Amino acid sequence: MSCVYFCGAMQVQDFLKQGLLAGTLIVVIEYVQKISYYQNGVPYDHNTAIMMWSYLAILILGATCYWAVVAARAESGGRIKFGQAFFVSIYVAFIASIMVGGFYFLYSRYIDPNEGERMVTYWTGQLRASKTDEKVIADRMNGLRLGYTASSQFLLGLKYLIYGLFISLIIAAFASRKQKIQEDLP
Repeated sequence: MSCVYFCGAMQVQDFLKQGLLAGTLIVVIEYVQKISYYQNGVPYDHNTAIMMWSYLAILILGATCYWAVVAARAESGGRIKFGQAFFVSIYVAFIASIMVGGFYFLYSRYIDPNEGERMVTYWTGQLRASKTDEKVIADRMNGLRLGYTASSQFLLGLKYLIYGLFISLIIAAFASRKQKIQEDLP
């Protein structure tokens, strides 16, 4: 007998592939973003193309969550409740966010452990050019160093769980609404 059952018919493992797909695609997007940030030697030089990658990642998360809810609805005979749709969608977002958090952790620990120091060097130069007080610069740079520890980077990767929460609420509302509209038709 297979592990955990959801709603009697649906298994949680059935939605693992959507979570893994979402996580893999978002990790690739995050890696491309990290590489492109340093392409011109200026870290985090935000331009439209780089921001579009972030929107694409959120769109991918939403699409895979919706795909999982549609699959869950098909498995349950075309009917799904709000709670069921929400659970399926947040499950996919949880798996994806854990994968992204793991990527951020590994990236900051093993792939590019000097990213934080490069950021400190860059922002120290920017703040000194704007004649900021040295004590303020030191305080800000200590905070920046803490933000680039591996554990902090893991927590940063979990931002997709927050995005997934909102996406899940929207998808669950539409999935249950569509069911109610179909029930009202003669």
